[in-house]
Amino acid sequence: MIGSSKALVAVRPRLFTAVAVVALVAGGLSAHGVTVFQRSAYSTIDLAACVKSAAPDREGFECKGLPGHPIFVAETASHAYVAASTAPSRSRAAEQTLKAENSPFNATSKRATIEWRIVIRDQKPVPYATIMRFFTKSDGGRGEVLVVMRVAGREACHVAYIDAVATKDAIVLARQIADEKARSFDCKQSPEIAGVRGKSPM
Repeated sequence: MIGSSKALVAVRPRLFTAVAVVALVAGGLSAHGVTVFQRSAYSTIDLAACVKSAAPDREGFECKGLPGHPIFVAETASHAYVAASTAPSRSRAAEQTLKAENSPFNATSKRATIEWRIVIRDQKPVPYATIMRFFTKSDGGRGEVLVVMRVAGREACHVAYIDAVATKDAIVLARQIADEKARSFDCKQSPEIAGVRGKSPM
């Protein structure tokens, strides 16, 4: 589990700007006003210093994500809430979690990775979705679930849940859903369950 609600979480994005510049140069494109094809960037959450969320009605912590897109992290005794947007604590994702007990940390590590699906626009990363692995458990056993989340300015919400144990190439399916469905997903709808089910509590 993430630990007590006082646990601090930090996010350290890996470098990806150079990759985007190479893509621009290789394609012979101007760096201004250009949207480069979609790709991934990554942030690592670990137990380090964050700041307490300023949202008066949402207890949790705000951590660095991609530029302009902080990450909100909160928990109860058995469930974790993770949201990423320009105002994550006020997004729907900040109130969404799996029904089964869950945590983005496994039993042996206090580190977790968020995959951001992005486009590079004017040499800056613009996210439209995230993918994150949650470790789940219930009386029926333990498992792993990939959560695909829509990211659109202030808005963020869960788009799909994928049983990562039962589904072959689950990350490939998660990226496909993120690329094809996240940007047009209506956050008033419930998340879909995609792929093969039955091995991971959700």
